[in-house]
Amino acid sequence: MAQYTSLKALSGARGTFYSPGGAHVYFVTDNGKVSRVRFTHSEIVDQGARRITKSTLTHNLDGGTDLGDIRWSNTLAHSTGALQSVGNARIAAMAAPPPDGYANVAADTLEELAIADTVLPEDGTSSEGNAYAVLTSKGNLAKVRIYKDTLLNQTWMEWVTYRLSKEPEDVGTGFGAPTDLIIKRSPEDLLLYVCGVGDFGGCVYVAFSSAALLKPDFGWNQEYIIADGLDSPKQMVLAGDDRTILLADGVTLWAIDSDLYTPADKVDLFAGVASPLGGISGVAIAKDGVTVYLSSSTDNKVHVGQFDLDTMKLTLDPEPLAPSVTLGPVGTLAWADEEQTALLVAVGDDPNGNKLLRVPLSDPADMQDLLEGTAGVGEPRSVELIGPQLYVMTSSGGVGELNCGLPIGLDVPLGIGFVPFQSIVQSGEFEGLADTTDLAGYFFKVQNAAFGGTMHFQLNHAKAYQDGHRYYQIRFIQNGVAKAMTASFTDAKWSRTLLRFEPAATAAVTVGSRTGCYPVRAPGDLWYNAHLGALLNTTSLPNGVQTLEITFLDENGVVLGVFSRKIRIENVGCGLKFLNFLINGTPPSSACGVYQYGSKDDPVVLEFEATYPGTMPATYRLDVRVGSKLITTQSGIYDPESPLFSRSFDQLRDLMGKCNIATVSASMWIHPRVINGHQFIGGAGKGAAFSLVPLSFDIDEP
Repeated sequence: MAQYTSLKALSGARGTFYSPGGAHVYFVTDNGKVSRVRFTHSEIVDQGARRITKSTLTHNLDGGTDLGDIRWSNTLAHSTGALQSVGNARIAAMAAPPPDGYANVAADTLEELAIADTVLPEDGTSSEGNAYAVLTSKGNLAKVRIYKDTLLNQTWMEWVTYRLSKEPEDVGTGFGAPTDLIIKRSPEDLLLYVCGVGDFGGCVYVAFSSAALLKPDFGWNQEYIIADGLDSPKQMVLAGDDRTILLADGVTLWAIDSDLYTPADKVDLFAGVASPLGGISGVAIAKDGVTVYLSSSTDNKVHVGQFDLDTMKLTLDPEPLAPSVTLGPVGTLAWADEEQTALLVAVGDDPNGNKLLRVPLSDPADMQDLLEGTAGVGEPRSVELIGPQLYVMTSSGGVGELNCGLPIGLDVPLGIGFVPFQSIVQSGEFEGLADTTDLAGYFFKVQNAAFGGTMHFQLNHAKAYQDGHRYYQIRFIQNGVAKAMTASFTDAKWSRTLLRFEPAATAAVTVGSRTGCYPVRAPGDLWYNAHLGALLNTTSLPNGVQTLEITFLDENGVVLGVFSRKIRIENVGCGLKFLNFLINGTPPSSACGVYQYGSKDDPVVLEFEATYPGTMPATYRLDVRVGSKLITTQSGIYDPESPLFSRSFDQLRDLMGKCNIATVSASMWIHPRVINGHQFIGGAGKGAAFSLVPLSFDIDEP
């Protein structure tokens, strides 16, 4: 059963628009408004930097011009300067910036802070800067850094403000009684196309907003009519040229050039068709840009046809997708998945109940009502695919999220190597790092370690198979760029014939239109590594926080559910070399493979040099031995500002003791806090050994 989450109760929400990769779904309402709702965790509403001085001047962090949120000034309690909140705003001091920088402090880190102060000391003299969290007067969260620019000898403030509320916000008004919309982007502008019935009858309007605005502003005074004389406009889509609008208008299907503001130039695609469809209420277009699907309330069926973009004529008259399948009072159309294997058909005003039908193109009779058993939705009006099995939908009940994927628990995808997914931090300063300290007595103890190298993805194949999963895809995503994991791997599989384990390779295959699919292991097969799901080579991935995404599929390649975890990747190795062994400031003389010294009263220095350009903490250890006896050891956290390591002895006798002839060895190790799930990786080790004899000892033949 699908899970529906209401984002806003609205009675007049209708047509929707979503651009893949975006953070918002836009929709229109009966009262002439264009609104948008965010489905991501947060969005930036304002950001910038400016010079500040101590005064009564206030700074608005929400991008507005009304009463500000903070000011920097002197107070009686803080004569050298203080940061003060203004109005309902509140502030809190933040910890020092994380190793990868203040800019990477996430919005959900701010959520975890108690932001309640009104005055905090701030003298504006730190070149590194002091960081603050601000709860703005409008309820947004901002991160603020105040620092001294030593070159300009000025105090500056930089800030980023996040909006975490998912409350819909208006971006345009005055559009009559709109039914649907499309948004296009040009280098300078966002172009909003709205269809509906207004003061001028059935029309398509275009309005503009600057593309530079974080929140668009489509004003009614900026709109132009690009098509008029419409009968009952229902739904619009863009054709494959990203210019032609196809509009379902009840009695016909119009083609409208979105770049021409001449209302008379629309083209009736049904002109000349012997038996044109009636009651056209929905339209969807395939990836080829010319195959078009239409829903008709005349026969309550979905029809498929083709048209030519150059001639603007139908080349294949619409025919029922499945002549024997009747869907009910059909409405708008949308694609059910990115691969376009199925359509979503809104069915409302049905005596049998409101429905959102998933209709597979390969077998329309095998339809599924995604709203079955789901309460509180209302009559479906428009829907947008925003992720695998995840949709934003408008209905007579408002706007909400519809999650149709199977819930993927932590008992199916298990973890990376010895690290369960539950032990990978998902927010805050240590986002994406392994921390198994929550597992009391667990044998593999790590805390705040990044991942790298080749990692073993662990999957509960038996539970996955039981849940209906037959394949899974694996990819890493960072800043919208995805990297699929498709490498074959070999495990040992029990042979019932040979009665022993034999090597068996697992390759990623193509299922339907999906590539890079690993098969879920069948029940009854015995594998030596029962939970091995893939070997994930991360060395080609950019360092930083990545989202590991596991998509589970059925036997036909249809998405059943998606699991994701944030994982911090760091593939930066350490370097280490031995520099010097000095006695009294110079290397000792050597002959016959031994080192000779003059006096045991001379000082001794052993020197190493380590390099590590990564961002994770790196731990080092330096041991000095005489024979097998440990004389001294030192350890600590590597400081890139101090890459030289030395161990000094005031006198050689402090090292050799009573021995006049001895073998001295020095060994150093350094490793970053990075694991592949089984062990620490990226480290380096170096050792040197010296046999010491006095100069008075005759080591040559006479």
